[in-house]
Amino acid sequence: MKQNFKILNSRLLVIILLFISLKALAQIPAGYYDATTGKTGYELKTALHEIIKNHTDIGYDAVWSAFQTTDKKSNGKVWDMYSDIPKGSLPYEYVFINDQCGNYSGEGSCYNREHSFPKSWFNDARPMHNDLFHLYPTDGFVNGKRSNFPFGEVGTAIWTSRNGSKLGNCSFEGYSSTVFEPIDEYKGDFARTYFYMATRYEDKITAFTMSSILNGTNNQVYKEWYLKLLFKWHEQDPVSEKEINRNDAVYKIQKNRNPFIDHPEYAGKIWEGYGSGNENPDPAKTTLIDEKFNSELGLFSQYNVSGSEIWNNKSYNGNSFAEMNGYANGNTNPNEDWLISPLLDIKSNYKNTLLSFKSAFNYGNNTTTKLQVLILKNYTPNSDPTSGNTETIDITSYFQYATGNYEWKYSGEFSLDPYKGSAFHIAFVYSTTASARLWRIDDVLVTTEKSSTPVNNEKVENVQIYPNPTSEKINVRTEQGVIKKIKIYNTLGSQLASIEGTSHHCTMDVQALKKGLYLLEITLNNNKIIHRKFIKN
Repeated sequence: MKQNFKILNSRLLVIILLFISLKALAQIPAGYYDATTGKTGYELKTALHEIIKNHTDIGYDAVWSAFQTTDKKSNGKVWDMYSDIPKGSLPYEYVFINDQCGNYSGEGSCYNREHSFPKSWFNDARPMHNDLFHLYPTDGFVNGKRSNFPFGEVGTAIWTSRNGSKLGNCSFEGYSSTVFEPIDEYKGDFARTYFYMATRYEDKITAFTMSSILNGTNNQVYKEWYLKLLFKWHEQDPVSEKEINRNDAVYKIQKNRNPFIDHPEYAGKIWEGYGSGNENPDPAKTTLIDEKFNSELGLFSQYNVSGSEIWNNKSYNGNSFAEMNGYANGNTNPNEDWLISPLLDIKSNYKNTLLSFKSAFNYGNNTTTKLQVLILKNYTPNSDPTSGNTETIDITSYFQYATGNYEWKYSGEFSLDPYKGSAFHIAFVYSTTASARLWRIDDVLVTTEKSSTPVNNEKVENVQIYPNPTSEKINVRTEQGVIKKIKIYNTLGSQLASIEGTSHHCTMDVQALKKGLYLLEITLNNNKIIHRKFIKN
């Protein structure tokens, strides 16, 4: 009995420790970023602007008390990025309220409110002036030294703080005047702050007056050299638990979030080409298919199996797409037509290979007219895909589809990693035994990451879960072996559900779970246990 109790306690401790390590997962409100679905480039930035604008302006005096929530260390002291040394002894620390500036006589005197995006650049205007996302508590003297100089990388320092922050001429290519350089541990924090400012104030930033870093537009916002610098810092100093906790704290106060903390990948999707390969080229994201059907069916081809209607290029309100309408000419006969991608060669050194698309539907319901998504192996282009020479794998059930009235629906992302090391086509298959029904497909995207070192599939356990976040079901898929069992735990370590597995793919219904963070414990047939986290929304 004592031994079983010890085993139970050990397992509970492991689960609790796992969830302590998962604290870095932000408490993003369900549906907060839904409006960004399927968007990239400056369209994505505008969508984010619409989400995070109109935040609550708490006033400048309230910033002092807000810092006690947003910038408090575990020891209760002020978290000052201009004096903190994460891996060393601190020259000084500040106590909230007691050590507020006032006047300062030198470094270590007191802390004040640093506008990391200097207020002189926007003429002290509100709401920028009081926005907590760029306001930080910092040593008053160091803040004064920084003044309104831009952030940058210093060549020759003319002054250095006690934690190693520097002031001096810029050594980063594209600029040579005076800049202020924070220590490496906080460069990503400031980069993501500047991505936020460019997005939150998209409607105002063309009037800001810092010509050395701003390019005068509300889309790109920053000059080339500065974007390269921000992306370098963004990639070299990834999102930390400090940032995520601060993001949640600010959200509770002023009711908006920094999207680039919640989703660091948004920066690369907006300012395309700046982050890929910059300082960290391996792995680099590569697009294998990006088909918007702007000209005919683009790289796709169609094959008619039965009926007289086929996939065609159509457009509406300036948007092009592929359309299959079984009732286009009043035809009530059954139709089956295949929209087939070019060959995809998913090499063994690829990882995170993802497929997504958008669909729209109209007339009747989407059960009488099926739209399937299939993987075609051993397919000869321009031949009958239903012949006995082709192997088809149905992946239809893994996607979200349109519900009617021409409303576009984003599919979500599906991992193609289980099919790495092989070449295949993807097919969208329209088939109906009744009249009418229309389907549209657009924005078919397949991306991957190429590693310079091939992946040894014998040694790597690759388990995917999707969709995540989810509201109804969670899918678990592994590339190797069989799933024996899946268990779901809550953040207190209590087991809530379990299923036995018999294949490489299992699905669990999670509709009964409350919104929040959960842990999957996945046992494979080699008795290896893998943990994955997911959010129920």
